[in-house]
Amino acid sequence: MQVLTGRHPLGRLGKPEEVAELLLWLSSSSSSFVTGGITWFNGHTWPDDLDFVI
Repeated sequence: MQVLTGRHPLGRLGKPEEVAELLLWLSSSSSSFVTGGITWFNGHTWPDDLDFVI
């Protein structure tokens, strides 16, 4: 895990509750003007940035 967090732009991995907050907002009336798009849950990190093998 330290390899992942050390190279992550935010210095940590995302928390499940952070993803849940966005999902709750998207499913609420507060997001009624959102009609489509892509929302990345990556903290501005892409798999090829990390160079790790699972």
